[in-house]
Amino acid sequence: MLEATTSFLGIHFLSDYAFYAAMILWGISGLLYLYPPESGISSNDKAEVVTSSMVDSTQANAIDDVRQHENTLLFIKFFVAGCLPMVICVLANYLT
Repeated sequence: MLEATTSFLGIHFLSDYAFYAAMILWGISGLLYLYPPESGISSNDKAEVVTSSMVDSTQANAIDDVRQHENTLLFIKFFVAGCLPMVICVLANYLT
């Protein structure tokens, strides 16, 4: 609706909408894949290493594992969600 009234983006074809939607979804999924949650922080500072060895981090590691699993599932959902707009884009280009 905004595009039809203002022509702000300059998109005139259905295949363009589908292509940009797929690229946005796949871009988000790529960021989720490339930058997973950090599981631990390592340091060269002796005081930090000694302090971290005294702390029980099993619960924090369990939380990080859950976050990693949720991040992977969200990556897969965004990737699959981008497949339909890409199919629409390809079909719209071949059918017109």
